[in-house]
Amino acid sequence: MDTIGYEAFSGCTSLKQMDLPEGLTYLGEHAFKNCKALETLSLPNTLESIENVFYNCLARKTISVKPNHPTMSSEGGMLYDHNRTELIYAGGGVEGDITLPDILTQIRESALDDCYYITGIVFPGGLNDIGPMTFTFCSAMEWIQVSDANQDYASHDGMLFEKDLANLVCCPAGRKSAVTLPDSVYHLEPYAFAMCSDVPSITVPEGVEILTALMFYRCDNLTDLTLPASIIRIDDTTFNSCPNVSITAPADSYAYTWAQGKDQLKE
Repeated sequence: MDTIGYEAFSGCTSLKQMDLPEGLTYLGEHAFKNCKALETLSLPNTLESIENVFYNCLARKTISVKPNHPTMSSEGGMLYDHNRTELIYAGGGVEGDITLPDILTQIRESALDDCYYITGIVFPGGLNDIGPMTFTFCSAMEWIQVSDANQDYASHDGMLFEKDLANLVCCPAGRKSAVTLPDSVYHLEPYAFAMCSDVPSITVPEGVEILTALMFYRCDNLTDLTLPASIIRIDDTTFNSCPNVSITAPADSYAYTWAQGKDQLKE
């Protein structure tokens, strides 16, 4: 057998462990979708790559490869490329505060989708490529720290920014305290605050112009949002599943008028 096809084991809810056989070269998309009891998976040396196969696998699983695997390596339940410059996938069994390898340069999209128990993460100086929505489902992650040597990213108040603090990449989903963004910020990445269900208030500085789709998705306990006069557009889905938010904005500004029209203006 050299191929496991699309959704091959999808819905096998009692599957707990699997050792994939040598000779396997390809795992189809969502191969283990909804395998909610899957805890451990061992990959053969012949498997050339892996991506997007674990959708909705909720067990605290680990993933491993043999030490002599030609293209991948594993450590502590995390799967890397052979040289450990790319984080491919982190199993749901990874927990607590983690420090990524000094030689890491890339985190693949969806690599941390199942990491519900990571509480903090330290990024190395060489990291220069982080996939979109990388931390959206890391519901326990309260802080992110970036090495001062990093030329592309920086951390401030536990949040992830591009180096000059002009672009907010991510507020960790497990944060529980109020957020006041630095005055240097003029752009917020899509989903920047998605799933930040315990953040009570956010202050956005002057200079930010656009609030994109689903930016505050599932911010269940966000009650106070302060927006600047510089806002010129708010997407209709910006506050999806954000039921309790009240907006403060300068009178006669776009944000003020928008919030008034949506009955979300703070009195």
